[in-house]
Amino acid sequence: MSANFKFPEIYNFPPFWTLQPAMESRRRQCEIWCDIILQWTKSNDLKQVVVADLQKTPLFKNQSIQRELNGQDAIFILDQLVQRQNAEWADDSQSKLKMIWRKPAQWGTLMHQWAQKNNSIGVMFTFFELREGEDTQSEPFHMLDQEQFMEAASYLASKKMAKLIKSDNFDESGISFL
Repeated sequence: MSANFKFPEIYNFPPFWTLQPAMESRRRQCEIWCDIILQWTKSNDLKQVVVADLQKTPLFKNQSIQRELNGQDAIFILDQLVQRQNAEWADDSQSKLKMIWRKPAQWGTLMHQWAQKNNSIGVMFTFFELREGEDTQSEPFHMLDQEQFMEAASYLASKKMAKLIKSDNFDESGISFL
């Protein structure tokens, strides 16, 4: 796991590790937990996590204050992450979670900004070129999950910011930024 990740100060505040009974306090607590989970999984490049494994990591166990998030509370907070659309359950038993660091609109905006920056408005790209090509290696959408990539491209098409050409083969589908 990433040694570079720095937990916020609240991570060392013992009451943070117990779900708060007051609804406004709990709402804010869950919001903070969700942000920490997103930042931590992103810094560790974890696109999918196994809940049981996650509960053994420093994310849910703070050794310095001898606190850990119990399983029921962890699931409650992970459900909040799903409700925020920053994750989705990868299986029916809710044992695996697919992380969604950015929403389709955010990914689409990044792609469109890349096209503008590179004078590529009106140029047709295959999904393969855009997702895996040399020109996008330094971009955050490089090697983006295919499903999330398709959702971002569809978002752009719905906003008339791109035109899609769909194929049965994902890599052969195309996009032209408008």
